[in-house]
Amino acid sequence: MEYLKRREAISLVVLCNIEPVFVHNRWMLDRSIITHAEFEVSKKRPMTVGVNASSFSIGESMTVYCDKNRFQIESTDVTAYQRIMDICLTTIQMCEPSSIVALGINSDMDFVFTTEEDAFRFGNDFIPLKQWEGYLNTPRVGAFTIQENHKASFDNPRRAINIQSLGANKDEKVPNVRISVNNHYPLSTIDELKQAIGQAPSQYRAFPEWYDQLFKVTLK
Repeated sequence: MEYLKRREAISLVVLCNIEPVFVHNRWMLDRSIITHAEFEVSKKRPMTVGVNASSFSIGESMTVYCDKNRFQIESTDVTAYQRIMDICLTTIQMCEPSSIVALGINSDMDFVFTTEEDAFRFGNDFIPLKQWEGYLNTPRVGAFTIQENHKASFDNPRRAINIQSLGANKDEKVPNVRISVNNHYPLSTIDELKQAIGQAPSQYRAFPEWYDQLFKVTLK
């Protein structure tokens, strides 16, 4: 099987109580969380700020999404993990959330197969589709999750792989596929958040190995 990589990103997700209306690019600039250069780029891009959710970009590659229970920062520059670590931790510290529940250290990749046959075979490697013949007409794998079967702890995060068909782009028959690798750390304090975020560099360096192993198993 052959495939073409379309997009790759890394992200940090903090589950916590936060007021999204206060989290925006000007607020971050005023507190020196982001630079003037990053702010100037973000001004030219779409931004939403509200009591229920806020979203905006930072610089050329980072995007922030925030609602009342979640703060997420993503970068399509997979080498910029130190920058998103700094922005994430400083933002949470300054927002002083009333509770912190968990941290996610995540990565995702979008790719497309070069043939429709390969796209079908990829899904069939995970879920044998022949068993659905007679029940479903031309079955395909749309989305599924493989996750570790243990209770997550601060020292032993629970890992999960999510695979989803994103549909085909215009003039394409073969759908894009997104693979997400997630590491879930249960937390309760800022100090635990600091320690968990400190594990991000090693996790981000390990993500390519996850993708390599997945492709070795399935792209035969």
